[in-house]
Amino acid sequence: MTIDNSVLKKMHNDLKNIVDTAFNDFSATYPAFHNFNQFLDAAKETDTVLFGKHCIDIGCGSGRPHSIASLLYLSGAASVLGIDIVLPDNHEDSASMALMTVLGAVLNHEHMGFERIGVSKDHVMSKLADFDLSRLLSLELEGAIPSVILQKKCFYQDLEESEKKFDIGVSHQVFEHIEHIGELLVELRANISNNGRIFAGIDYRDHRMYVDSSHGPWDYLFDDDGWQINKIRHTEMMRIITDSGFDVHISSVDRQHLPPDCFDRLLPKYRDLSSDDIEILSSRVMLLPARGSGSGSILKTGQDAFG
Repeated sequence: MTIDNSVLKKMHNDLKNIVDTAFNDFSATYPAFHNFNQFLDAAKETDTVLFGKHCIDIGCGSGRPHSIASLLYLSGAASVLGIDIVLPDNHEDSASMALMTVLGAVLNHEHMGFERIGVSKDHVMSKLADFDLSRLLSLELEGAIPSVILQKKCFYQDLEESEKKFDIGVSHQVFEHIEHIGELLVELRANISNNGRIFAGIDYRDHRMYVDSSHGPWDYLFDDDGWQINKIRHTEMMRIITDSGFDVHISSVDRQHLPPDCFDRLLPKYRDLSSDDIEILSSRVMLLPARGSGSGSILKTGQDAFG
């Protein structure tokens, strides 16, 4: 397949704009770039490398299931297994998203910042050769993605025992949706390699705000009617993680002061929350297996994590 140079130039400019926007805007059309940028920051802070690692994407998503997996693969991962309880039926959309992800990463290598974890442009380009771009341009998914990038429609606990083993895990805006998150974390701890890592982006906001602009980030603290979330705040989430046998490196948090006129709206059960638990709206953390069989601890926080 040949592509006119003017088309390639336009694609390059479009993809550059997409990457530029996505790095700074979680709600961007292609959030995988934003999420992966946060992962790379945490990976650099914790000396995490991907070369030759077996990775798992917990909650890979129904809209862009290959995006994070493709970026992990370009960064040196030996294999990536994406799991979710909902996977897309429209493979043309998946092919389009995969194409935009890999080309966006390659054409904007300097902005992506792969070098934060020691990945050169030459390495990324060599991994790109494993994608069949002609098929992706034709919106054909089958045979276009490296065979070591796999997907399964299931919960982690339902994987075969051999499939549960991993070195690097990633999970973006998933932990807050799992009712019994402690049980999942215990099983992850049992299957992660000794020097493994799990990156998690956790969103403590009331998720009704994402479908109805009349809601705000604290609304379930006022009416206890949160939507599809477990209502676990930051301090309790960190305790559950450490009790499950992980040390925690807090890479960064987003926080916002509760407007003064809203404090009286807090339900009695939430009025004893610390200022951190009210103000922290999301966090990015890297989990490391604690040594021994006991609980873990908060190792350190990234620069200005609680600024």
